[in-house]
Amino acid sequence: MTNTRKNKMALLYGVNDVRVEECDIPALKTGEVLVKVEAATTCGTDLKTFKRGGHPQIIKSLPSPFGHEMTGTVVEVAEGVADFSKHDRVVVANSAPCHECYYCKKEKFNLCDDIQFINGAYAQYLTVPARFVKYNTHRIPDDLPFEKAVLAEPLACVLYACKKINVQENETVVVIGDGPMSFLFNQVINFKKARSIVVGLDPQRLEWAKQSGAALVMNTAEVNVAQEINRITDGFGADVAIEAVGLPETWEQAMALVSKGGRVLCYGGCAKGTKMSVDTYRLHYDEITLLGTFHYTPQVMDEAIELLRHDSVDTSLFTSEVRGLEDLQKIFMGKDLKPALKYLIRASSV
Repeated sequence: MTNTRKNKMALLYGVNDVRVEECDIPALKTGEVLVKVEAATTCGTDLKTFKRGGHPQIIKSLPSPFGHEMTGTVVEVAEGVADFSKHDRVVVANSAPCHECYYCKKEKFNLCDDIQFINGAYAQYLTVPARFVKYNTHRIPDDLPFEKAVLAEPLACVLYACKKINVQENETVVVIGDGPMSFLFNQVINFKKARSIVVGLDPQRLEWAKQSGAALVMNTAEVNVAQEINRITDGFGADVAIEAVGLPETWEQAMALVSKGGRVLCYGGCAKGTKMSVDTYRLHYDEITLLGTFHYTPQVMDEAIELLRHDSVDTSLFTSEVRGLEDLQKIFMGKDLKPALKYLIRASSV
């Protein structure tokens, strides 16, 4: 198949260095599809990758295509593709398990020994490799706008985490962190009819969290969070604490906020080699459950799409600020004057 299309795309070149370039789109290989990107969103992982000039799992060589949260329309289909056709509306997940290793055979697809990641959401077009087409590309219904469906991947991470920690109705759940993932946790906790308390440092984001349904917000610069949680729970502590920052000290803080029999979810990823201290007495005698979580499994993506389709999650705070590819360097350098949880990136199509 001859493909004469050009692709304007963002490439990560190194620390604090993303550039938009135009390049040829190579002919598709067997099993691949070409997707016109309709919407992409910025992500905290992308920011960390930008600041570090790479990522140990997601980006291993430079320059590299950049961005991983996207929706789009299939515009080309190679031989060997049976499940997708031109004009299909899709969300392409950013990972694909092998379905052959020890963990995949146990359906722990997020722990796959040969998991592959895809980048290139910040572009006009994305070539989707065969494994992603086969295992983790999902149709989105016609009544779900692209700018809502683009949140399916981060929402899937949160849904998977909440399943693992088993949030129940009427429980008190403390979410440590005021970033985009904390807001999605807040939404899912509300959907499950539990009480969400968001803890953070940014007054604007805490106000947004209150507007988006948090029962209570706490600024760690103004209150002693442990004392306040103890007060509002009649001295017992929260049923669940979710750490969504990614620092050992906030993992430890989460341990201190739960009641006897409480559950602690370490969601935020810490740097390799860092350690936390655990009160072994509490862990044992108070029967504290301490869980880690990573990523999501492909089937949870479909659940996320359905929640978004039925407006079970409010996406308005995530996609209100629209920018172009040329704004990415400014956004990741923190020079965009309008604060936002995420920026919706749109590339003009050729």
